[in-house]
Formats: sequence, structure tokens, C-alpha cells
Amino acid sequence: MNPILEGTQYVVENAQHVMIDKELLLILPIYGKNVPAWECDVHYNGTDSLEALWYVLVLDTLNFCFWNTPEKKWSMEYNGKKNSGYRALAASLRRAMDEEIPITNAYYLRAMPKQDLEHILRGQGELLLMDERVKALNELGSVLLEKYNGDPLHLLEEAGFDALSLAFVMTKEFSSFRDVAQYKGRSIPLLKRAQILAADIHGAKSYPLRGMDKITAFADYKLPQLLHAYGVLKYEQSLDENIRNGVELASGSEEEIEIRAATIQAVEMIKALTPLASYQIDWILWTTAKELSLQTHHQTRTIFY
Repeated sequence: MNPILEGTQYVVENAQHVMIDKELLLILPIYGKNVPAWECDVHYNGTDSLEALWYVLVLDTLNFCFWNTPEKKWSMEYNGKKNSGYRALAASLRRAMDEEIPITNAYYLRAMPKQDLEHILRGQGELLLMDERVKALNELGSVLLEKYNGDPLHLLEEAGFDALSLAFVMTKEFSSFRDVAQYKGRSIPLLKRAQILAADIHGAKSYPLRGMDKITAFADYKLPQLLHAYGVLKYEQSLDENIRNGVELASGSEEEIEIRAATIQAVEMIKALTPLASYQIDWILWTTAKELSLQTHHQTRTIFY
């Protein structure tokens, strides 16, 4: 069995703060929607497969923690359009490639100082966890040079070009991708960024990966925000009140793990109702959540999503 599904099922079965209401799955405003396409306006959209692989690898090494207070929310402009959050990250890296900053070079990443990353991500507002982002890029460059001859294609080769295997290779090799929670004495792999890397390689048409139907949803902020708004995820009262009041939820707390595990399991339930893969449902849920005016999502300061 998929270790992510097995672990998250254990969490859901033992959860005390979060539950799934299966009866409300069908009222979600997602059915019949098209799977969002790769956004070529902000992402790398060239035809070089290795360049595309480098781009998404750097993108997903930095793909975490975009929330902040409204007055400090990070944004940037690219080609005359304002972007925030994940889209701002994607556009910032594309801008860096336009400016010929060598973000696709392992030697550069290994030695990258914080001021270089601050320049690459320049914009308005404040992006949280900058020290952790630099550390993750330095680690990426170091491990690639020490174990993979500086070539990320060797990561795919080690995984046998299998999507779920790639997620576990990333988890093994890079601490910043090691998204494994401890819950009631058991290790629970969630692997948000490691799995989304596989989906982004697929979306960017970099290298074909098999087994895309085996990866799970990418448990982050936006999916549970939508699922909770429609009653699919139900929170016990104190957790619900803390989220509504913007109280930060500790990374690794039982409440946070239960929210993420229930999100993954709820998407599996949706999968049983549609012809779509979990990652495709994830993309639809994520874009729908961005379109709607919803109450605040849970706020956790973490490198894992």
C-alpha cells in the first residue's frame, strides 16, 4: 500500500480534532471543472527538458510558507502583471532565468548567499523563512554535486522515472523535503513538496514519469481551507476558533497533522467519485480556493508547505 495513504488513514482513524464528513463531498464546487493547465505566463515555458527539470526542482525547493499579514504579503511584478504567493515565486525564478542568473547550476546553488536569493525574490512585502530557503537551496546544490554529479536527471533515474518513487528519493536525500510527521508514536509521511515536484515535472512536460495516479494530494493551506468551508472537514471548536482568529498552529502539532492527513484522505474519497487522479483534483481544489472568498486558512510556519 502507498505509505502516505496508509499513514494518513491511521491519523484519520485516531483523530481527535478533525473529522471528514463524507456526505458533503458532493456539494464541493469542483465537479465538471477542467484540470488547470501549466501556467506558461509565470512558469518556465521553454522546450529544454533538462532546463525545465532544473526550474521545477528549484521552484519546489522554495515552494513553502507564502502567508503573512495582509500589509506584509509578498508580491512581485513580472511582464507588467502583479503576482503573489506561489505565482510570485514561479515568476521570480523565470525572471532570474531571463536575467541569466545561474539558478540551474549546482555549484551556484551550493554557494548561494542570502543576498542573492533576496535579489531573485525581490518585490513588495515580506516573504517568510528566508534563511530556511537559502539553506534548502544550498543543500540542493551540495547533495546534487556530492551524489549526483550535479545533474538532477540522475534523481529521476534513481527513481526509475516513477512519480511516487521520486518523492521518496527526494525525502531520503534532502532534509528540506523530509515531510514526515510524528503522530501518536508513528511516522506519517505527508511529502507535500516531494510529490508536487513530480506533478510539476509532469506539468512542465520536462521528462515523462509513470505512476502519476499513485501520488496523493499535496496537503497545504488552501485545500483544507476550501474543504472546511464546505463542511467536508470539521474541526473541534477550539481549533476552529484559533484558525478564525489567526492563531498560529504549531508545526507538528496533532491538530496540524490531522488537518493535513484528513485533506489527503478527503481527496482520495473525491477520487473515487471522478475519473481524475489525486494530483488533478488537488489542482482543481487549489485554483477554486484561490477564486473564492473564504475565511482564513490555518497558519503554520513551516518549510514543508
